[in-house]
Amino acid sequence: MRAQTASEFALVLFGLLFVFIIFALIFFGQEINLQQSKDRIESYDTIRSISIAINYVFIAGDGTAYKIIIFSPRTNISINKGYIIAETFPSGEFSQIKLYTDNINTTYIKNTGEISINNKGGRIEIN
Repeated sequence: MRAQTASEFALVLFGLLFVFIIFALIFFGQEINLQQSKDRIESYDTIRSISIAINYVFIAGDGTAYKIIIFSPRTNISINKGYIIAETFPSGEFSQIKLYTDNINTTYIKNTGEISINNKGGRIEIN
């Protein structure tokens, strides 16, 4: 009788452990999806802020300067053919926003720190 109780206890314990492992794997997968969504939203907000600043400096005209501080360490930010593009890593997802001008002196923007945007004769300079 005791051997049967011990084997039933082991079987129930194994079943509970199996269920726990399955729930842990599902939870971990959802945690990864949540982090990827946060990174994508953060990168889009970053390029939206930069695009607003670039468009403002362009519309305001020659001699306009603007400084913006950004922090988006999981984002590669670039400018190509009038679009500002964010690549979120490690997921590799892309976001892009159209700019009012493509007359910009750089193709890469740093993803953390202060960015200085200047309009010099209609050409946008980003440092």
